[in-house]
Amino acid sequence: MLFTPRLFALNNRAERETLRKPALIGQSVCIIARADCSFRRMRLAGRSADAKKAAILKARNEALADENGIRVEVDRPAGAQSSASAGPIMAGVWGYSMHSAHAGRYLPEAVAQVPHSHGARLVKGLSGFDGQIWNQGNLIASRWWGREPSDADWSVFMRAAGETLAQQGGADLAVSRPAAIDVPWRSDLPVFDIDRDRLSQMFSPARLARAAFALAGCFAFYTAGQYARESLALSGVSEQTAALRGETQQIQSERRRALANMSFVRRYRALGDNGTVLAGFGALTNVLGTSDLGIERMSLRDGALEVRLGGEDEISVPDVVTLLEAQPNLANVSVSLDGAKSLIVKADLLSPQTLVAQTLRNANPENANPENLSPANVGERGPQ
Repeated sequence: MLFTPRLFALNNRAERETLRKPALIGQSVCIIARADCSFRRMRLAGRSADAKKAAILKARNEALADENGIRVEVDRPAGAQSSASAGPIMAGVWGYSMHSAHAGRYLPEAVAQVPHSHGARLVKGLSGFDGQIWNQGNLIASRWWGREPSDADWSVFMRAAGETLAQQGGADLAVSRPAAIDVPWRSDLPVFDIDRDRLSQMFSPARLARAAFALAGCFAFYTAGQYARESLALSGVSEQTAALRGETQQIQSERRRALANMSFVRRYRALGDNGTVLAGFGALTNVLGTSDLGIERMSLRDGALEVRLGGEDEISVPDVVTLLEAQPNLANVSVSLDGAKSLIVKADLLSPQTLVAQTLRNANPENANPENLSPANVGERGPQ
């Protein structure tokens, strides 16, 4: 069998001595030597689980002080007998001491050996000799000797076992002592055998608390590891972010400086050519230069000039408009009075290039084509 239980025994130093190795895997079973077991017969109230529990409770009350392990082996009924005619239900009760070196499964030596069908046999055990009486595959009586028993010892054992066998209606057995034999271990042992007592021992509050503490410790260790790992990753990201932040701030500063320069250039270009502004001042000077009018405010937007003049001299608005219209670099002139001492002049200011182009167009209509108004052509025609 692939899952044969592993059998071992504990020596005087609580060390494990393997009795049978499993073929592949199996539950570890500690074999209790016959010298360390007690055996007796007990009548059961039935074959139910409650009847077996009652037998275990009674066996615990009658057990020795050091016997904290109890195993009840209920007799198997004969095949030809019915439950009604089988008579009282009997069981073999084993008592033994469990060792702290093993908290698992225990089996008495006689239970772990191959059973006998009927009759008596003398078995060489782990420590001494075990006399056994079997009836229809059930162990009726057992007696242990530290050395091989004599014929007298065997006769005493047979007389005591005969009374037990007679009570159960068994046949008479031969009184002669059989030869001692070695009995192999059973191969039909269940792979796992966990009763309620074993379950209560396995899942005791102390063990559950230790398991919960271990799980909590593993979870805390895992969480701490994850936290440390994420902290290191976050620290690395923070360092990279700090390095990129300096470069980003420098790039943004240069971008803002470039945008400011571009805005200044746009505003500068919106003002027009420097010569255009000077030409506008020159036109105003030619007309109003002899008066005491001074410039209080001036604005130039998209070629539209607006000048606010203030002074004590009284001037003729129509005459000023006529004189300003006569200036070559002013167009669409309008003059208005703002109070008694303020004069507002509005006009379109022509750039020098546009003024030269208009002059050439008026002098020679053939050069009205915009392609002939390049600076080179204007320069060539200037002296003519």
